[in-house]
Amino acid sequence: MTARRIAALAFGLSACTDPADPSVVTCGMGATLEGDQCVATPITCGPGTHDIAGECVADPTPYQLRVATPLVADGVTPFEVRAFSAQVGVQVVLTTDRPGAGTFDPPSLTLDEIGGSALFTPCASTTPGCTGPVEVRMALAADLATPVARVSTALIAPPAIGSIAHCPPGMNTLYLDGTGYLYDGELTVNDGTATVTGGDRRAVIEIRPQHQYQGVRWTVDMSTVQLGMPLAVGVYTMAYNPYSTQPGRAGFQVLGDLAQPNCVPISDFQVHEAVFAANRWDRLTVSFRQYCQATLPAISGCARYERQP
Repeated sequence: MTARRIAALAFGLSACTDPADPSVVTCGMGATLEGDQCVATPITCGPGTHDIAGECVADPTPYQLRVATPLVADGVTPFEVRAFSAQVGVQVVLTTDRPGAGTFDPPSLTLDEIGGSALFTPCASTTPGCTGPVEVRMALAADLATPVARVSTALIAPPAIGSIAHCPPGMNTLYLDGTGYLYDGELTVNDGTATVTGGDRRAVIEIRPQHQYQGVRWTVDMSTVQLGMPLAVGVYTMAYNPYSTQPGRAGFQVLGDLAQPNCVPISDFQVHEAVFAANRWDRLTVSFRQYCQATLPAISGCARYERQP
C-alpha cells in the first residue's frame, strides 16, 4: 500500500486505499488508475484549442489584422491596416462588413515575413449610415467568401469646427476672426443685405455690409458637388476651393473685397442647419476655419442666412 501511495504522489496525483482491501487503490480527481499507479487523465480540447499542462488554451492564430479604433470618418484621412500571416507569400483581400464604409489602398496584399499593410480611408460622416461599428475583414484571394481574420473598430464624426455663437438665430450674420489673412481682428456684419444663390449641392452666401469700412462684399462659398450628395448638416474637412474638380472632397472658400488670398486655401467647415426646399435656400448656417497650406489657421468664423418672409 505504501509503495502504491508514494508512486501516486510522485505523479502529483492523490490516491487512497480501501481499508477493507488495501490492494484497492482509488485515484483522485483528474487521475486514472493504470496498473497500480494513478496517472493524469488526458483531457480533450475543443476546436481551436490544445492541451498545455492539463489546460485547454487557444491555438495560435494563423492570420491577424490590426487597426486603430475609433477612426475619424471625414472621407479624406487614411488609417493603416496591418495584416499578418504564419505563411509567407499568401495573397489576401481586405474588405469591410458593410458596403460604403470606406476604401482600401491597395485592396489586396501579398504577405511577407513581416506581413503587409494597406491604407483604409473611411467614408465621410455626412454620408447617411457612415458612422458606427464596422468590421475589417481579411480573406484569402482564393476564397473571398471565407474571412480568415476580423477586427472590429468604429467610425466616428470629426470634431466640431468652430462655433456659431456669434451668429445667433433670427438675423443674417457674418462673423470673422482673422489674423491678417483676409482680415485682421474680429468683424461682425449683421445689418447689411444677405442672399444665397445656388442649388442643393452648391450654396454661395453673399453679405453686403451697410458700412463700407466692413467691406463692400463678402462671400461664403460651399459645395458638395464632388461628394455626389446634397449639402447637409455635418462636418467637412480638407475642403478645396468650390471650383475644384477633385472627387471625394467638398469645396469651401471665404472671399472679401478687402483682401484676396495669396495661396491655395484649405478649409474645414461644419454645416449646422441646411434647409433647401422649392428650389431655394430657406436657412443655412455654417462655421468654418480657412488657412493657407502649411500654415496655422488664419481665419475662422460663422455665417447664418435665414430667408425673410
